[in-house]
Order: sequence, then C-alpha cells, then structure tokens
Amino acid sequence: MKPFFFILLLAALLVGCRPNVAATEARDREMPLLQQAVEAGQAGRLDDAIALYEAALLENPRAFSAHFSLALLQQDHAEDYVSAVYHFQRYLDLQPGAEKATLAAERKNASEELLTRQLIRRHGETADLIHAGQLREIEALKEKAAGLETERAALSKDNADLAAKLKSAENEIAQLKRLANLITPETAQSPGTPRRPIEIPAIENKPAPAPVAIPDPAAPRTHTVQAGDSLYRIAEHYYNDPEKWTRIRDANRGVLGADENLRVGQKLVIP
Repeated sequence: MKPFFFILLLAALLVGCRPNVAATEARDREMPLLQQAVEAGQAGRLDDAIALYEAALLENPRAFSAHFSLALLQQDHAEDYVSAVYHFQRYLDLQPGAEKATLAAERKNASEELLTRQLIRRHGETADLIHAGQLREIEALKEKAAGLETERAALSKDNADLAAKLKSAENEIAQLKRLANLITPETAQSPGTPRRPIEIPAIENKPAPAPVAIPDPAAPRTHTVQAGDSLYRIAEHYYNDPEKWTRIRDANRGVLGADENLRVGQKLVIP
C-alpha cells in the first residue's frame, strides 16, 4: 500500500475514536519513540517506522495505538502477516470496546487469509501445517507479552512500595532529630517519673591550701662539695661535659682560693 494511503487511513481512524480512547491514545503518542515512528511513517520511511514502533512497545507493551499502527505496517508494507495478526490481536485485547476494534478484527482476519495464501504459494501442501505452527507462535507471543506485562506491573508495585518505605523512614528520622534537639536533662526522664530537684552541693569553709613555693629562676644554682668531688666530676654532673670544669672554677675563684682545691662543705655556684 502507498505511504500516503496509509497516512489517510490512520487519520480517518483517529477521527472516529471515542473521547476516552482518543485521550489515552494521545497520551501514548507523547512517548518520544512513538512520535518518531509517526514522523518516519509520514516521511515514507516505513521500515524505520516499524523499528521505532517495536522499540516503543518494548518500552510500554500497553501502548495500544502502537500495536494498531505497527499491525497496519506489517500487513500493508512488510507483508509480515504473522506479526500483523499478533499486533491486531493485542490491540483487541487492550481495547475490546473501541470503535476501531471492528476494523482491527477485520484486518486480523484478512491477515490470516493472506498468511494462508502466502504459505500455500511458498510451501504448497504443507501450508496448513505451517499455518497452524504460525498460529501457535502467535499464541506463544501473546502469552510472553502477557507475562512481561505482569512482571512489569509487579516491578512497578515493588518500586512504589520501596519509595513509600523510604519516605516513611525519612519522616521518622526527621522526627527523631527534632525530638533530640528538644531533649533537656529534665525532659530526659522516663515518662511518668516525677521531676527531681537539682541538688547543689554545700560549700564547706575549708582553709585555703598553703601556697606552693615556686623556685626563682633568677637565683643562682649551687653545689655543696662532698667527699670525692672534683671540678671535673661536678662539671660532668651538671653539664654532661667534664671539659667545662673551668666555668665552675672561674665562677668560684673567691671560694676556691689560689690553690683551687675543693674542701668538703664548700658551696660552689654553678653558672
């Protein structure tokens, strides 16, 4: 069939749709893939239109207008009568009371007759067997589509349940945060427990502790000479270096005297 005839047929069919069917079909046609399929059909790119309608049905198997349009293309352009029968039947399953249902049923019957003739031309006496096999394939495709649709509905329900649980959890967390911000020592008591007064310990009059003597860092450091001491040993004790004994000697010349000998009990300044 010529592309322009296909377009005119679709336009005539859309005019006769009931308001609710037309509204649903309008929503279907908001799908980007479906819009691209319609544009491809209008431009005469019918093979592209078939591929786009099939992709749209994978996205939404209940898009009945896509089933109807794809069935027309499969019947009139591709001569794929098996697919045409299947998609006309899917349209009838989804819209049994639509005004186009009669046309869809007639088209489906015509596709079945065309399929029979096609099989006779190709396979002769085996056509009936092949035809029966094709019909079985159609039924299998219908069952598969129904299973996919059921699975899709179950997944949608699971997603809705998970979204509801997530929202409930978020609300509960927000409420707990608000309660946590309001908790005070008094409100933290168990429900029904009478509030206890805050106990303030009595202040005892205890004498102040004696001040701790802090050594004056400016006071000179001294060393009392013990038996066995020498300037070398004293320098090693205070400086970890016996070679610094001359610092101690120079700082204590008035104590050591000219002989620089140490005597037990002498107090030496350690610079």
